[in-house]
Amino acid sequence: MWGFDWRPRDRAESAREVARFRVEAQPVAGAPIRRPEGEFGAARRSGISYHKGVDYLAPPGTPVRAAAAGFICYNEMNGGPDSGYGYTVLIDHANNFYTLYAHLDGPSPLPVGRRVAAGERFAAVGRSGNAMRIPKEFQYQLHFEILHAPSGLIDLGGLRIIGLFSPHLITTLRQLGEAVYGSYLGGVLNPEEFGGDRCAP
Repeated sequence: MWGFDWRPRDRAESAREVARFRVEAQPVAGAPIRRPEGEFGAARRSGISYHKGVDYLAPPGTPVRAAAAGFICYNEMNGGPDSGYGYTVLIDHANNFYTLYAHLDGPSPLPVGRRVAAGERFAAVGRSGNAMRIPKEFQYQLHFEILHAPSGLIDLGGLRIIGLFSPHLITTLRQLGEAVYGSYLGGVLNPEEFGGDRCAP
């Protein structure tokens, strides 16, 4: 079991759910995506896994903004100083949609439970987590994911695969009662298809 929900779901229902979410503000205004390594779906670990989000390159301290209105539901170090996602924020947008922001320069000054508006600054670009292990010219970046969690399935194997090692984050996801895996299984979505690379700052 890899954390994916293999149960068949009605395609029309899935399409309606996905249509409920839209990126309303670019997480890092005007920042380019690191291509090809930072693109959604880029191969990882010799093709064993793939990149679950997009990496925006930006100078250290660049404001990171909420892609849509929601509530901060996770705000902690994920992994270690040079492993995992580093400082990470997860925002709950309702309708089983979440956005994840990683490699931040520190925890958000906004607490868990705080509502954020679309485009509201809540953190800054950094190079925490495994961003420290890539070439220096690419270290400062924002890793951004859109997560759709329709099934309620949770599995620790899946959490490990996508790099979510923190027991606090595992607890948070269990409390949400949702799983967030699988590009074509209703889980991890391509931000570029939701306007994440071309919407207004």
